[in-house]
Amino acid sequence: MFMRQRRKQACGLYMTDTKIKLVKVRLHDHALTVLHSSEVLLEEGLVSKGSVYDSGELAVQIERLAQNAGIKGEQVYLSVPAGKSMMHRLTLPAAGREDMRKQIDVEIHSWQFLPFKEFLFDYVPLGSSYVAGADEGRRTQRKAREQDLLVFVTSREIVEQHVQAVKLAGLQPVSVELAPLALQRMLYSMDQWGLHGLTSLYAILHIDVDEVNLSIFEQGAPVFMHALHGNAAQPGLEMEKYYQNHSAQMLAAEIVRMLNHYVYAVSENQVAVSRLYLAGDVRKVQTVAEYLEKSFKGDIQALPLQLLVQEADDTPYDYTIPIGLAMKGVSR
Repeated sequence: MFMRQRRKQACGLYMTDTKIKLVKVRLHDHALTVLHSSEVLLEEGLVSKGSVYDSGELAVQIERLAQNAGIKGEQVYLSVPAGKSMMHRLTLPAAGREDMRKQIDVEIHSWQFLPFKEFLFDYVPLGSSYVAGADEGRRTQRKAREQDLLVFVTSREIVEQHVQAVKLAGLQPVSVELAPLALQRMLYSMDQWGLHGLTSLYAILHIDVDEVNLSIFEQGAPVFMHALHGNAAQPGLEMEKYYQNHSAQMLAAEIVRMLNHYVYAVSENQVAVSRLYLAGDVRKVQTVAEYLEKSFKGDIQALPLQLLVQEADDTPYDYTIPIGLAMKGVSR
């Protein structure tokens, strides 16, 4: 009756074109403790735009991180680049999971714009199945006839490349997901545990050296994702500060443009995003935030990782995605 919650531990591994980040976390009484966090820089060309060109060398780097963290042979939760994935909303006849997957597979094969030959997919039901009413498609909860779905599609080749490298490194990959969903998991957990209140419509902007991801969530479900390739640092530039500020200004303008695109081209009710969470490379985030504040009319705030992670004075903001990945293993 008075048994305390059992401590849970899990590892998250986040790979980009230029680095690998690894964390191990422990969850206890709705508080996370980061037991280990480390990263290793990758040689240029080893990974490019998510594709792995030398799985053996990548495995060596992953194994080095695993040995330093003392997690050799343990399970890890991975991500794949959002820029190599697609998200699509479908309405299909309601069915059991196996039959639904068959329907989705047929639907995806009919798409003309699929950017990869072989794919993997997963889906999330949006609400309950329903019958479209006679009055302008009004939904009722009578007999289940149709089901709204959110379908995620990604390159089979890229997933298998990442999984192979992790296995060669002596680790056990448990799941692979899109990085923005790992950030959403953190916010959702904070909301459910009473640590932070979410609005019904919000966006998450994750800024890294390799990739910038903008994701919009409505009622906890992703409704829009857009990935941009980031600009890696160029140490040879004489006007490096000017270049960084100029890039940040252009990025902020592109983010605002995509937020407006969501309102007028995607949203059914043309409702604007009222809150924007920022995460990722701390220095880049701060620079972009200064320009966003001039043009975005909503609330801008850093993803409040300090509410979730103990020892807030040393909150690892640069490790938000691998922490979110690891949370899949401790919050189940």
